[in-house]
Amino acid sequence: NMSCVSNRYAHSIPAPGNADQPFVRFYNTGNTAGTVRGTLRDQNGNVLGTPNTVLIPSLGAKRVTVMTSTAIANAFAVPGWTGRAWMDVTADFGSDLKIMNLIRDPSNTLNNMSCEFASDLRIYNIPDPGNPDAAYVRIYNFGASSGAVTGTLYDQAGNLIGPSNTALTNSLPAGGVMVLSSSDIAGLFGVSGWSGRAWMALSSTLPAGDLHVQNLIR
Repeated sequence: NMSCVSNRYAHSIPAPGNADQPFVRFYNTGNTAGTVRGTLRDQNGNVLGTPNTVLIPSLGAKRVTVMTSTAIANAFAVPGWTGRAWMDVTADFGSDLKIMNLIRDPSNTLNNMSCEFASDLRIYNIPDPGNPDAAYVRIYNFGASSGAVTGTLYDQAGNLIGPSNTALTNSLPAGGVMVLSSSDIAGLFGVSGWSGRAWMALSSTLPAGDLHVQNLIR
């Protein structure tokens, strides 16, 4: 899906050397040039390199700049990271900044990691653990404090799967990311699987707007 962009975040960035190759695209959709800065974090919420590092000294009006994971690592002066990193990005031109993180996998398929739902805390279209489509549900804490996250899982007919308000984690750290496969979800809810595609509603003790979710399917 090439229709999704973020106003602030670059999600799910593989490290240099990973078989999945990212291309983070920074768009200046406005009429004024400006500096683009970022803070890079690993999945545990740890800051990598220097916060608020200059990524692009001047991105011109209506211009686009593309950065690979190697370019990002070089900008933050780090050799790499474990798992998938993410970036909190700001620009002098404010809301005119748009970010799209595309990943080209080993099969040469181009995927967009930029779709997010900041206020609609529902995860849609979760395949059964036995389905050949593999799910990677990613739950981000973009806030400054840790908090618990619970979920209620439903099948396609609207039936509950397992207990409602099941604990997914008692403490998602500030800046951290939780990654769940379909099998992980089935285990948390104490079920072997479900028919068709499930969906999940989330709740959290985190402040409103700090929790973001993605459902990636390979």
